[in-house]
Amino acid sequence: MNGISRRAFLRIAGLGALAGAFRPKFAFAINPSEFEIKGLINPHGLCAVDENSIAVAEAGSYSIKIFKIAPVELILSIGRAGSREGELNYPKGVSLDSNGNFVVCDTNNGRVCVFDRNGRFLKQFGSLGGAAGNLFSPHAARVYKNKLYVINTRGHWVTVFDYVTTEAVAVFGELGDDSDKPAQQGYKFRMPLDLWVDDEGIFVVDSKHSRIVILDHDGNLKKIVKLSASQPTNIVRTPELSAITDFSGKKIIFVDHAFSNFHEKELGFRPWGIAALKDNIWVSDLEGGRVIKID
Repeated sequence: MNGISRRAFLRIAGLGALAGAFRPKFAFAINPSEFEIKGLINPHGLCAVDENSIAVAEAGSYSIKIFKIAPVELILSIGRAGSREGELNYPKGVSLDSNGNFVVCDTNNGRVCVFDRNGRFLKQFGSLGGAAGNLFSPHAARVYKNKLYVINTRGHWVTVFDYVTTEAVAVFGELGDDSDKPAQQGYKFRMPLDLWVDDEGIFVVDSKHSRIVILDHDGNLKKIVKLSASQPTNIVRTPELSAITDFSGKKIIFVDHAFSNFHEKELGFRPWGIAALKDNIWVSDLEGGRVIKID
């Protein structure tokens, strides 16, 4: 990668820490006969395909599964075990680009693969390795305005690719354990697991630090939000709120876009992935091998 190195990480002085003091908890029930996709093997990341279908990164079957809902029906399976073109090795993340193509984090192969709506392989980004232009256990990737932003989980940074040329163009962050104090320079990640990119910026789930790190699209720090979470894993943003899964805490954290009002919903299982379809949230139960709808 031309001109990119680990020393090129962006550093911005001054951190803003924001945490909600009031975090009520609400328990709720699930009707599995109506709102459940069962029989999955290690389902991880999710994304809404449209209002009536959802994509699941089924890591244990080395594939991406697309299901129609109400009633549940498998309509497409993408990938098979391997490392060649069109093959996958424990994929953990899936999203869509602006053309409706599937953007897949081929986690153990250290790359991001793109498939069209029919499951045909189109192109790939990155390769396995620890250098700034490589990927080491990528868990999530999202396209925004001709840039592909990838959570390089075991590299502990965000790698940015040109979505047209597939060339790496920037790296945001580095491994470390900085504080949340405003005087602290820069920002550091430890095992980031997911990100969301929209007009407001880049929202990184910094899992080991139990926080959301918010960047602008050039990687400059905007805000750090501490979470009351044991192991935050995935995030989804809707026009009204953000929702974050807490895997070890067995709950979902809901928060307004100002990150000032928090609400928690306790679950009877450990949620990993999360997606929004219509007015509902769907979460993946990794250990239970299912994806569940929550009103």
